[in-house]
Amino acid sequence: MINKSFSLRVSVLSLLFFSFTTFGQVTLFTGQLPGGTDNDNPYELGTKFQVSQVAKITAIRFYNTLNEAGAHTGNIWDANGNLITSVVFVGEAGEGWKTANLTTPLTIYPDNIWTVSVNTNNEYAYTHNGLITSVQNGIIFSVEDGNNGVFNTTPGNFPTSSFSHSNYFRDVVVEEVLSPELPAIALSWPLGGTQIYSNSQTFLWYLNYPWGAPVTYELNISTDPAMATYSSYNAGNQQQFTVNGLLNGTTYYWRVRVIDSHGWVINTSAVESFVSPPNAVTPEAVPSWPIGGPTVYTLNPTLFWYHNIAAFGLDYEIEVRQGDATALTGVANYTTNGNRYHQLNGLEAGKQYSWAVRSHGAAGFSAWSAPQTFTTYGVLSVLVPVPSWPVGDPEVYTTSPTLFWYLNEAGVGLSYDIEVVEGNDPFTGTPTATGIPGTYYQLANLDNGTVYRWKVRSVRGLETSDWSAEAQFHTYSPAPDPGPVVPNLSWPVGNTTVYNTSTTLSWWLGVASDGYTFDVEFTDGGALTGNPTVTGITSLSHFIPLLHAGKTYKWSVRSKKNNVYSAWAAEEEFTTISGIAAVDVPVPSWPIGDNTVYTTDQRLSWYMNGPSAGLTYNLRYSVNPDMSGAIVIPGISETGYDLSNLALGTSYYWEVNSSDGVVTSAWSPTASFVTWSGSWVVVPRPGSPAQGVYISSSAPTLTWYLPTAGNAVTGYSVQIADNPNFINAVTKQTSETNLSILTASGQNTVYWRVSSMNANGDLSAYSSTSVFSNNSPNSVNDGEIPTQFELNQNYPNPFNPSTTISFSVPKESFVTIKIYDVTGTLVKTLVSENKVVGNYKVTFDASALGSGVYFYRLEAGDVAITKKMMLLK
Repeated sequence: MINKSFSLRVSVLSLLFFSFTTFGQVTLFTGQLPGGTDNDNPYELGTKFQVSQVAKITAIRFYNTLNEAGAHTGNIWDANGNLITSVVFVGEAGEGWKTANLTTPLTIYPDNIWTVSVNTNNEYAYTHNGLITSVQNGIIFSVEDGNNGVFNTTPGNFPTSSFSHSNYFRDVVVEEVLSPELPAIALSWPLGGTQIYSNSQTFLWYLNYPWGAPVTYELNISTDPAMATYSSYNAGNQQQFTVNGLLNGTTYYWRVRVIDSHGWVINTSAVESFVSPPNAVTPEAVPSWPIGGPTVYTLNPTLFWYHNIAAFGLDYEIEVRQGDATALTGVANYTTNGNRYHQLNGLEAGKQYSWAVRSHGAAGFSAWSAPQTFTTYGVLSVLVPVPSWPVGDPEVYTTSPTLFWYLNEAGVGLSYDIEVVEGNDPFTGTPTATGIPGTYYQLANLDNGTVYRWKVRSVRGLETSDWSAEAQFHTYSPAPDPGPVVPNLSWPVGNTTVYNTSTTLSWWLGVASDGYTFDVEFTDGGALTGNPTVTGITSLSHFIPLLHAGKTYKWSVRSKKNNVYSAWAAEEEFTTISGIAAVDVPVPSWPIGDNTVYTTDQRLSWYMNGPSAGLTYNLRYSVNPDMSGAIVIPGISETGYDLSNLALGTSYYWEVNSSDGVVTSAWSPTASFVTWSGSWVVVPRPGSPAQGVYISSSAPTLTWYLPTAGNAVTGYSVQIADNPNFINAVTKQTSETNLSILTASGQNTVYWRVSSMNANGDLSAYSSTSVFSNNSPNSVNDGEIPTQFELNQNYPNPFNPSTTISFSVPKESFVTIKIYDVTGTLVKTLVSENKVVGNYKVTFDASALGSGVYFYRLEAGDVAITKKMMLLK
């Protein structure tokens, strides 16, 4: 048996050894000598080994003893026992090292265990404990695992047994592969010992360039920086993996291995580190709004809260009950996943509600917060609506008009039904449309030259109001339709350069687009053929997500109506910037989610979900949620930036983009945080009414809240105006977080903002501006309700240095108007806010810009309109 012991036979064996050490080739064993021989059985004998660099095995060798005879085959196995390659020895008789060259060298990789074996027939050499410690020569070394020097009692089978760490003198000849081609694995997040704030972490990585063959990934995590021991996770072919249950207050180290189709590790990333959330008790949440029993002008209010100390990695439970604070039971009926706010839905009008919140983290639940109450604005019954437009049988120039109505009292919580009939057809009392949430509804596919009559009623649950008075209009009767209109291409045109690998193609008709669909054809160099690339588009734009860099694209559009096609528009072209791909948008990491930070010197951190080598970053931050007045920090070379001297008790909003020097990504989603107020005042946030809401009361109550603790706040200063610039504004003081005001009769739009004050009379900055209307929309600017979105040509054009842009909004929408230069770079945002129905004008001041062509673009919902203007200086 192989586990017998034998006496040492000293002979000429001890002088017969040979090793490769030249021409870049090395062997594992050099001066090691056999300690004896044995001849008890035939075996498969082997040595487990690894390499520190990518290498090629060029030959297998073994030490042949004096009395060994017969055929010998050398084998290479991987760690799973798969036979990788073999070679038959020729002319191996006689004592000493015998070598057989592989027909094709075998490439092997670090971080894998390989086994070389050669069978024995009669006699073999050994040295007990010869592999108890690792033997190393250059890039090759034996495995020190307590089970090296392996054998199998059946020759030709994978050897796995071991006795006394014996060296059976089975060896390979290897040479280093210079500049090997390997999948370049890089880690993306978390990096650099960053502090994370959750016990669940998603690890991100990527390949610096595509790897042709399929690979999978193995994630290793350890608390040992040397990664001597680690936990492994199979991520499959995904370049991310989420690990749950991380311990608090622990520094973790991690790396990723790339695995090929054989199951071999072919490359390993560098090791990165991060710190898990600190050990702490779960901090209690502090309700922020609505508190103190205010009236809220919505049945879907959002609850807000904060912490008086730093708090990370928490989720929350909320209890909301109808009634006063005694209705609270201590049993949650809502949860959030880390957000410090929660929107309620479907509350009843005119009811008092109470609520409380508690935190949950690794240390368990906090105590419930102090209970708070609020009351929803009360409407005791359904109300009969008043038709607003179109009424009095006007002629409308669209087959998709929007019907408007209003209430003579506040109608919070109501929905609406409408009935529309044609000509003299009688009303049946059966609604044409039901469950309408707002005070308008857009019809579609009406006939030209036809009279329509309509009524509206309000609904609350099973209760309905009486139908309104009848209203009437008629549609325009045009000349016979000459056929579908040929579209006008608006962007990108004139072979402009698009600085991205995606773009949105835009066009316009010049007539109502009811009943139209569109086909687009585009190509990256060849002539247009008249065969559409995309068909059935229902809007006036189409997004192209995957363009090639450095290509010139041609494109055109045709329209279709009543199954008739227009001619194709005159083709346009554009060119994508050469030699680059789009860069990824950074992801804000901290501080985010309205968290309170307890310092006026705060580091903003972000990360990338893709390659980041060579990127720089642009940061902008503002005290306004629409990012107006933002301070821009360009050219940051790391994924973080330290802000200093922040104002106490102030909400900050920030965004970041990335740039490779040619292409700049879009801005990231907006992140927000609040600085602790200490003994200073806090900038309030508006609560209600806001966002252009319609209320019928002439004495509405304004409410606001503090986004962080405001221990020093003793009162508030509120400004109210009929214009967004607060010219001739009325200012009122109060010690409460609400204020009832009287609005002028017929005043459609009210703007308001608020600041806080302390006992010394110090005032905070004003909050962002809120707007509401105290009448439903029965009139709009210029005396005419728009029927479709319009963007008019600027006037004057050409201009220097300012020009006026007018536009129309047919239904309440969030509207943006942005200015771009000929490269597609955003120059300025003129409008970015909710707009009620109406006609508007905005002034563009180009004093700081150079002469040239600029584009201005209106976007609202799925509508996009672009026009061109000229600045001449």
